[in-house]
Amino acid sequence: MAASIGVRLFCVFRRPDHLCLLKSKLVNAAQTRLIQVFQKYTPGMQINVDVHQCCDILHHLKLNQSGRGFMSMPTGKYLHSCEALPERICWKCGRSIDPYLELFFCKCGVVQTPADINFFKLMGLKESFDVDVANLSHMLIDLQKRLHPDKYQNKSDTEKELAEKQSSLINKAYTTLSKPLPRAIYLLDLHNHSITEEEEVRNLEFLNEIMELNEALAEATQVEEVDSLEKKVLEQLELTLKKMSEAFRRHDYKSAKPNVVKYQYYINVRDKIKQYYRQLMI
Repeated sequence: MAASIGVRLFCVFRRPDHLCLLKSKLVNAAQTRLIQVFQKYTPGMQINVDVHQCCDILHHLKLNQSGRGFMSMPTGKYLHSCEALPERICWKCGRSIDPYLELFFCKCGVVQTPADINFFKLMGLKESFDVDVANLSHMLIDLQKRLHPDKYQNKSDTEKELAEKQSSLINKAYTTLSKPLPRAIYLLDLHNHSITEEEEVRNLEFLNEIMELNEALAEATQVEEVDSLEKKVLEQLELTLKKMSEAFRRHDYKSAKPNVVKYQYYINVRDKIKQYYRQLMI
């Protein structure tokens, strides 16, 4: 399969110096580097980048260094997407804004209405259960530096409201993606395998195990007993997390779902153990 890569299919790295080849005046070197990047993330795909497209990307990267203005992409390690994002119109200048390059700000400099996209795309991440949380935290900090409502106290009511919405959405995305359980539930929701409140667990052996853990915690009289229970729960959490990750990697959401439900149960027991320790400190 062949693909022609233009300004709407590209790679943005966390710091401008990470793309020194693309920023250099050596367009040929930039072409080569861009092709290498996409071959890394799209193995088996034939990539063709012409000089004009490469110059466009160099132009955008130069504009991106200015800070607010045109720099509206998430600043994660990379953003790679072959999917078209919904077209939007800037509320201030009325022009059609680029769904990738102007995700948060229009080229005219104003904050935009939050895009109707999933949290992975919002934060510039590949859709995956395995997330680099440290990198995600850096993204949150970088985005909030530009979008925190306090920066817009002297702006119009419209821009203040949009900054609040964008900031809130970014925080929600971070909260969802930064921890395994909400991230797993979100992925299931995205692929129509949502977990309902009445989700039935048919594994009687597992239910008995959870019941025994809860009973042992309720009857514990020594800290050592709780320490032993915590060790068992943490081991099961790690094992279940591994199974979840493997299933999501295979895009096997049907197999991932029961493991996510199990993970919820173990998290519940772990939270009760944490509460026990907190009460000891009172």
